[in-house]
Amino acid sequence: MEDSKLIYAPVIITTLCRYEHFKRCVESLARCTGADKTELYVGLDAPVKENHKDGYQKINQYVDTIIGFKAVHVFRRDVNYGPVKNDLDLKKQVEKRFDRYISTEDDNEFSPNFLVYMNKGLELYKDDPKVLAICGYSYPFDHWKNIRGYEYNAYPIHAFCAWGVGCWVKKRISSFVNSESAYQVIHSWRLVYKMFRKKQHITIHRLLFRNKTAYGDLMIRVYCALNDVYCIFPSLSKVRNYGFDGSGLNCKTNSLYVRQEIDTQPYFEFDNFEIREYEPLKKIQDKEYGGTWINRRMCEVEYLFFRMFGANITDIRRFFRRKICK
Repeated sequence: MEDSKLIYAPVIITTLCRYEHFKRCVESLARCTGADKTELYVGLDAPVKENHKDGYQKINQYVDTIIGFKAVHVFRRDVNYGPVKNDLDLKKQVEKRFDRYISTEDDNEFSPNFLVYMNKGLELYKDDPKVLAICGYSYPFDHWKNIRGYEYNAYPIHAFCAWGVGCWVKKRISSFVNSESAYQVIHSWRLVYKMFRKKQHITIHRLLFRNKTAYGDLMIRVYCALNDVYCIFPSLSKVRNYGFDGSGLNCKTNSLYVRQEIDTQPYFEFDNFEIREYEPLKKIQDKEYGGTWINRRMCEVEYLFFRMFGANITDIRRFFRRKICK
């Protein structure tokens, strides 16, 4: 695909008070090939806690100095929207003018060819019903050790990661997420059995603990597995995530992702691979979403326990702790 004919999607970033994260994220995007052709949309949420205010003020001043993009649009919230509403409102603004977008949280750092990879993928697969999104992240490089027979620079997989993701408006991810709720999935023997057959044990484990708050990545992953839909991932990650430093809402501390290797090349061209299951990729799928043989058996027992008692094991433990403490 000729770069001169490439359509550049806008980039959406939601933020609140993580100044260092946000600055790193924006500056890495500004260094990307094609940044000068890209419009940036920033949703700056209003602080609700005292410890939010310092970081918020720094970001509030910084956004007016951002350069390197075709245009920068800043939406300062008068009240706290929360991450979900903030993100959805930005997407509504973008959908007024564009048929595609790239979305990220503020804790990601990007490769120089991230925007080229994203926009070429969005154009290449825009009419393919089997492709739901273009993901910029790839699983840690050690996942690829001992994997033979897959030599392409990107791959299709029944998975989803929002750490820098490109989507199309006509393939509304929100409608896919709402097609099956987490509650419906975990209360259906048929759907859970299908997920287990797809080696999605870790997904089911997380649904058991988050069935009332399971949105985003988790439910899109369920949709992909149940409907034989793929997302495209790069073989070498275009994203490094800094959100596991304890500053995020849902992430525990983990230094693995900060150390992850990412691409350093300024350009990217997709290899000619098919949208189908590849036997070598099943090892990545199994490791990331199925876990070890023991993990899978434990998850199956955990699910049986849930269906018998109507609660997950952690809920039962908490119940007895409260009884003992009384």
